[in-house]
Amino acid sequence: MNTYYIFNIKEEFKDLYWDKNSSLYSILSSIKRLKYNEKNYAYTFLKQLTRKIEKNILDNYLYIKMHRFAFYSKKNGIHYYSDGALNEISNMEIKDCYIRLVTNKDISIFLRILSNYSSNFFICDFKHTRFSFIDNIKELV
Repeated sequence: MNTYYIFNIKEEFKDLYWDKNSSLYSILSSIKRLKYNEKNYAYTFLKQLTRKIEKNILDNYLYIKMHRFAFYSKKNGIHYYSDGALNEISNMEIKDCYIRLVTNKDISIFLRILSNYSSNFFICDFKHTRFSFIDNIKELV
């Protein structure tokens, strides 16, 4: 299973790091590795780098795009997609500062839909050291 963390990068930082994805990944990875007693610092720094994700708006957008699929459901704020024919099992949870996507596919249906929502999303797979802006999603594979 792949676990992707998706951040809504502010426009000025997207312009700055567009061709320096590895630098942006290093910053986000450093924030993620901070110890529990340093989380306030991490949260403050993350707020400077990212835009707040409007959870209700994005939840509604996903529901409108996905509700017609028989393999989609939403429960307790988590979006689920399980399609045996396409061999995809994914769940996505939206937080204020990031989105967490767990999937057995390299490119989930959720990533395709998110790419139409915003081009400022930066995707990180910290376990496998993979990262990309959502516009360049093919680079993750």
